[in-house]
Amino acid sequence: MVIIESDAQLYSPASTAKAAAEPTSKPFRHPFKTASQVFNRLRDWPTLKQDLLSLWRAGSENQIRQVAIVCSLTVLALCLIGTLLLEVNSPEEISIFDAFLFTFITLFGGYGDVFGALGDFYRPRLLQIFGILLTLAGAAFVGVLYALLTEKLLTLRFEFMERRPPVPEKDHVVVIWLGRVGRQVLSLLQELKQPVVGITPQTVDADVLPKVPFLTGDIAASLDKANLASAKSVVAVSDDEIQNLELGLMAHRLNPHCRAIIRTYDQQFTDRVAKIFPFAQVICASAISAQAFAGAAFGEDVIGLFRLYNQTVLVTQYSVEDRDTLHGLLLSEITYGYGVVPIWHQRQNQTGKVMPSEDISLQLGDRLVVLATISGLRRIEQRKLAPQTWRIHVEAALTADALFDGASEIARISGYKLGDARDFMAKLPNTLPKPMYRHQALRLVRLLTRAQVKASIVPPA
Repeated sequence: MVIIESDAQLYSPASTAKAAAEPTSKPFRHPFKTASQVFNRLRDWPTLKQDLLSLWRAGSENQIRQVAIVCSLTVLALCLIGTLLLEVNSPEEISIFDAFLFTFITLFGGYGDVFGALGDFYRPRLLQIFGILLTLAGAAFVGVLYALLTEKLLTLRFEFMERRPPVPEKDHVVVIWLGRVGRQVLSLLQELKQPVVGITPQTVDADVLPKVPFLTGDIAASLDKANLASAKSVVAVSDDEIQNLELGLMAHRLNPHCRAIIRTYDQQFTDRVAKIFPFAQVICASAISAQAFAGAAFGEDVIGLFRLYNQTVLVTQYSVEDRDTLHGLLLSEITYGYGVVPIWHQRQNQTGKVMPSEDISLQLGDRLVVLATISGLRRIEQRKLAPQTWRIHVEAALTADALFDGASEIARISGYKLGDARDFMAKLPNTLPKPMYRHQALRLVRLLTRAQVKASIVPPA
């Protein structure tokens, strides 16, 4: 009280005007408010109460701030109580300021110094117990203060980092719940140059997918901010399948034209939801994982999977070995015979090629990556090639060069030996004895026609 009054006199209008009159002195201005204004505000209890309530509500979103407010009020109350107890119970005449200093020192760990320097008290045990309480409260307050400072420093660090882009306005994908699966979905969509936005109830670190816009807090309120009315898809991938269903229904209610993708774990639940809500794409994580494990059980390397038209497509890598079901086959025969799609091929000690030619014949040591369903992998494992039932009928070669070029095309496309192909071209008109798949036959006829050889396909009987 004495300090505040002295400060008020020190910075009174009269003293300020006197200082301004002197040419060498400059008036001191408080950065926020003058001490007299602060004192008047503290005396106005309704205004003080409103300020405290506003401060408490401002910290309601952060529990650490609320704890800091409670600890500050507790420490202030203990300081006042301790000051009064020391002044009343001290046999020596000590001032209020000295009592406050002793209380403050005890509060921040100076228990032994204070009670060792003071004499006997009227009730020493009561004050000693209260001193212990002050020491414990001070330790707790210091811990909370460190936590608050750490949070502030981290907040400032994140504010200096690059800001996230704004939420897309239309034709974007909304991913709800950013766990491990949600973050991978966002990362893949970002690599595919798709506009995305993530929604999560928890705060996300600034270094997690910094180029993706995030919305945190209440999910229902975030759906409106995510421009869901103009979104093309909503992906709900939390760990609770019931919650995913609720989020998908909520998104469909806000935008009936968007595609809802719901993550589930039970196949029966998946089938029921798919029947009741045909607008939703329900994906059972357990079923997809089971297919991946089954594919790996065939002895091959399953390096990825994805869903396409209600089917699980496995990205599988093969290493061609002796007595392998792929050894010696053309990629066209693998494609049409097993029903898979080769997307990458590599010879030993050579650079691999993406989307290789269908005319490549697999050799020992080759590596091949295909897109296949679980049934396609099963056919490769059991060597169940589809039957080759289409043939080629060659009528004539229009030029002498056409005989040579036609034999080369037959050997390259059908896998027929080059010597046998030349003997075949020397006995025209004739029907090629080696059967082929329909797409093989159509491609060969097209190439033979380009080489000035009259040819046609013969369908199966």
